[in-house]
Amino acid sequence: MTTAPRFLVDLPDRPDDVVRGLSAAFRLSQVDYLPNSVCRYRDRWLISTDAWGDRRLGQFDPAARAWTEFPAPAGWIRRPMSDGGEHLSLLRHEHHADDGAQLALRDGRWDVIEEGVEEGGISDWDGRLLAHRSAAGNAAALTSGGELVQAVPRPDGTSAIIGPGWNIPMPRGATLSHLSPSPDREAVLAVIRSGSSYQTVVFACGTGRVLSSGSLRKVLLPTSAWLDGTRVVVCAEEWPSVVPYVWDWSSGSVEPVWAPGAVGSVRSVAAAPDGTCVAAVGAPTLRRSLRALGDTSLPDPGGEVRDVIVRRGDQLLPCLVHEPPGARRGTAFFVPGGPHVPVWGEFTSLATALAEAGWRVVRVNLRSSGLRQPEFRPKGPVRYGADDVADLCAVIEELGDGPVVTMGMSYGGYVAGLAGELSDRCVGVALLGGFLHHDDLAGTTHPGVRQFAGFAFRDRAPLGAARLRKRYFLAHGELDNRIPMSAVLRHIDRMDQQATFVELDGEGHAIRTDRGARLAYPPLLQWMDDVEEACPKS
Repeated sequence: MTTAPRFLVDLPDRPDDVVRGLSAAFRLSQVDYLPNSVCRYRDRWLISTDAWGDRRLGQFDPAARAWTEFPAPAGWIRRPMSDGGEHLSLLRHEHHADDGAQLALRDGRWDVIEEGVEEGGISDWDGRLLAHRSAAGNAAALTSGGELVQAVPRPDGTSAIIGPGWNIPMPRGATLSHLSPSPDREAVLAVIRSGSSYQTVVFACGTGRVLSSGSLRKVLLPTSAWLDGTRVVVCAEEWPSVVPYVWDWSSGSVEPVWAPGAVGSVRSVAAAPDGTCVAAVGAPTLRRSLRALGDTSLPDPGGEVRDVIVRRGDQLLPCLVHEPPGARRGTAFFVPGGPHVPVWGEFTSLATALAEAGWRVVRVNLRSSGLRQPEFRPKGPVRYGADDVADLCAVIEELGDGPVVTMGMSYGGYVAGLAGELSDRCVGVALLGGFLHHDDLAGTTHPGVRQFAGFAFRDRAPLGAARLRKRYFLAHGELDNRIPMSAVLRHIDRMDQQATFVELDGEGHAIRTDRGARLAYPPLLQWMDDVEEACPKS
């Protein structure tokens, strides 16, 4: 595609009261990372953003060429949805909650249309009805007549996509990961995932007849936008990027949007009725902002950030390495939560702040990261807390320089702790809402965590008397219902060195809010200074 001019402006920087005590990297506001955080409402684009603190609803005023806050209820505002322009719905939840209320704006008033909605629980809305993602992860969509298109299990153990009077069998074990109805809701794009195999087709909502000339085989994320009756913008995994393409399903042509070699990640796309399309785009040195689809002006990260693939046996481990602007004090290895939360080539405030403080920062995709490209998929069943721990140890050996600190959020903290204890190069471990032993999850009240612990740690040995040798930093939310704070605190008596513990009063799981960041990150950076200064100098 040809390069289009940027018709939007960058988001405003975050105000002083939001970032007080934090480094300058946290002042840069971004569009929310969740898929479908952008929509077209009447004559303007709406986004979920942290520009005014936590997650609020932003609007782009085309006349004033400025971003302002759109009036919405108090609380976290996520995933704005429009039925094509005239009606608006969104998810509102408390900062520490895993679910909230789906709201709709009607006659100038916000009405609750459903309670108990999870972050990704709604996959479609036509202005009247909601379509829900199933417990198995299958998307659903609505036809022009309000009938559901969805995946349902069959007696033989397989599933089928069903619509009004028709059904399409799916391969055994497959998931309907994304459904995107056309503007007139007479056709729907379907992404069917089976392991690392993806196929995307378009079929008629009324008959189930396949309309596309073939199937698209790219690994797609669950966000898309129809430009017209036959062209759809889809977003494909091509690590370190999430790359937009325009797929004309009638002819089978697939047109890249970005120039070859561009590094960046698209989290959301949306289109206006006239076919104008925008994308929430971030890059390693560029905050996630709303851009015209054809804007290919992604900056070259140069030497500041580079992508490196570490090999451990047959397993490839893709990493993003952020280099400090000056002298290197050591290396911090960061593992995200999840598991199944990949690291992409995009800006992060924490990694930037650590690099500016003199640390090489390595953001690691372990085999449990959830990358779907075949070359990065696990080469066999993952033994959680074993295979991925060995992966991190291998990455430390290859990319560590100077004193090493391992850190992670949630499950990433668990892996960071185990690998940190095993690595002779590691001098400190930082847990940000993490846990130190699988027994710590025994008291969880979160159904998903309870289910994960049941299969991931079945038949594992209970907590013993082993000592923890490294220096620890622990920050944990008082209201964390996934990993009870008390279960983590019991490990302090096992530590050979004095731990630094920061209680995040009033906070939930991990470091999610601006207030949580203000409480946790300044003492984290101070702790890292202390760890580095205590190391013998050569």
